[in-house]
Amino acid sequence: GIAVFYILPLSIFCLSTTVDLSFLPAPILAAFRFFGTILFMHATTVMSLIFLLRNPTRQKLANSIKNICLCTS
Repeated sequence: GIAVFYILPLSIFCLSTTVDLSFLPAPILAAFRFFGTILFMHATTVMSLIFLLRNPTRQKLANSIKNICLCTS
């Protein structure tokens, strides 16, 4: 997970800012940067969800809500 959502996009950004990629056609370079940005932005969402879903307080709350819903139906 961390390699795909953090190391790979960071490598893309470092590569595109330090190496002259002007030999690539503009659409390919745009797609390269676009997907790097999307992956990098997705990293914070994935990491936040991992910590949120593993939070013991959230798990207790989710279990209590599930029990209430099961009892009323």
